[in-house]
Amino acid sequence: MKLNMPVSMQERKCQMKNNAGYKTAYGECLCIDSLEALHFLEDNSVNLVVTSPPFALQRKKAYGNEEQSEYVDWLCQFAELVYRKLRDDGSFVIDIGGAYEKGTPSYSLYQFRALVKMCDVIGFKLAQPFYWHNPSALPAPIEWVNKRKLRAKTSVNTVWWLCKNPLQCKANVSNVLTPYSA
Repeated sequence: MKLNMPVSMQERKCQMKNNAGYKTAYGECLCIDSLEALHFLEDNSVNLVVTSPPFALQRKKAYGNEEQSEYVDWLCQFAELVYRKLRDDGSFVIDIGGAYEKGTPSYSLYQFRALVKMCDVIGFKLAQPFYWHNPSALPAPIEWVNKRKLRAKTSVNTVWWLCKNPLQCKANVSNVLTPYSA
């Protein structure tokens, strides 16, 4: 992938300002291609990256999505940049939905292969996996769920919390705790 990157840091800062969606005392939201934005940022300067990239679905979408055979490498080029930009106490949270293999009711392992590569090759540590349940998900894949009735609808996405150092990454679970019930 070739990007037309500005030469000077001053030009980079100017381009980043032009793409700011909003800014608060806690940080800012940028409306820019994430691969391009990461090049603007200094190494070891980011505390948190949260993303839900396009999934490796069987049908091409208007927003762009990679084939399962190319997905791991495509996603890991982004993860490599994130790793360089993250501070030692930073976190990378990624939501990846599943998909079936083409033409068979066999669940693809692409998202797990991406996780293994991010940890074994890039160097991330898996701080914790989460599972997002979406009860309003449409029944899919239609062939295996609705037509042939061979599989239940998929309504869970994996959400991985990755970091460089699990002892340093910031977290305060007291913000999400609820009282136990009897």
